[in-house]
Parts: sequence; C-alpha cells; structure tokens
Amino acid sequence: PARILVGWQDTPPGRRALDAALPWLRQADEVRLMVIGAPDPADLAWAQARLDAAGIAAAITGLPRREELSVGVQLIAAATM
Repeated sequence: PARILVGWQDTPPGRRALDAALPWLRQADEVRLMVIGAPDPADLAWAQARLDAAGIAAAITGLPRREELSVGVQLIAAATM
C-alpha cells in the first residue's frame, strides 16, 4: 500500500490493532495516524513511541469531533483528503 490512514484511540484494543498492523505500515510509503476529537497529548505518546520503535515515520494529525457525523464517516472523509 502506498498510503495508510490509521484511526487512533488509545485503548487496549487500539494498541493491539496498531501492533497487528505494523507489518503493513512498514510497507507503506505514507502513514497517517488520525485522531478524531481533542486527545490528551499523553494519549498519543504510546502510538508515537511504538511507530518510532518500528521505524515507521508517521504523521499524527487530528480533526475536531463533529457530533453530527460518526467517527467512521469522519475517518473516511479524512482518508480522501
């Protein structure tokens, strides 16, 4: 894959999913970790450290949460930007 967008929420399932995705992320030309809402910077620290340790240069970006749209719809819209 050339570009991969990862929807991120720092939860135990989110951490397991990111770990499981590492083989694909290593192959991508571009990786973006997308957060919907306003996370605490500490919520991003684990993901950044894990990606750095795996040798993956990822851009971490965020979008304000729009209550009228589901998080999934917002992630799909972000993937097409």
